[in-house]
Amino acid sequence: LFHFHSVSFSMVPLMDLYQHHNGGGFLNTVDIGFQGQFIGIKAERDIAAGEQIYISRNKCKFCSDKTTSMRTTSELARDFGFVEPFPQSWHLAQKLRVEIHQVSEDQYKLEWMNANRPTYNDVSFLMEEKYRLQQISSDIHDNDSSSVDIVPHEWDFIQRYHTALITAISTILNDDDTTVKAENDDENGEDGRILSEDETYWRENRQTCREWFHTFQDDHSSSGDGQRESHYQN
Repeated sequence: LFHFHSVSFSMVPLMDLYQHHNGGGFLNTVDIGFQGQFIGIKAERDIAAGEQIYISRNKCKFCSDKTTSMRTTSELARDFGFVEPFPQSWHLAQKLRVEIHQVSEDQYKLEWMNANRPTYNDVSFLMEEKYRLQQISSDIHDNDSSSVDIVPHEWDFIQRYHTALITAISTILNDDDTTVKAENDDENGEDGRILSEDETYWRENRQTCREWFHTFQDDHSSSGDGQRESHYQN
């Protein structure tokens, strides 16, 4: 089953031979959609003999906003089983849409894809999620596929996705807009809106929740069973 921006899931075996890449200098075709009974792509520039043909599985040349990814890196990973090369598109903390660009081997640039910026709660969630991912980092990257009884290409995919997600979260947390927005949030309600019951509970108990979270992680890593009942469940 193949999914192109202009095509819902269809059997198009030839299209599966093309690789996905949105990076500048790589993407060299454009989706022109259905042409009668045929699905069309065309070269967007001259393609040299022997050059790899790349398509985009989540961006549209003819949409109103070409830069908006219709499918995120997570969705491409879920549906097609690969971690897309940079730039990567992420939808995190419910409403944050970003695109991560690689500037150098260990330097990344963030592009906000909508007007939303992280709230205090968003930052707290992302920090906890980064902590959780770091806790399992050694289990993922210090073991080979044979030790976990997973075929090599699937284990490589897991490692790549784990690294990509940590990179995305870290890039968001290090962004100036994130710091400014989180620090300016009104403690009585972000942007003057009424807090939901869950948000109110989190604000009133955030330190206790964090302490329990880290205690749970420590117990899980030492005992291996992860069976700890929160006192909130009493």
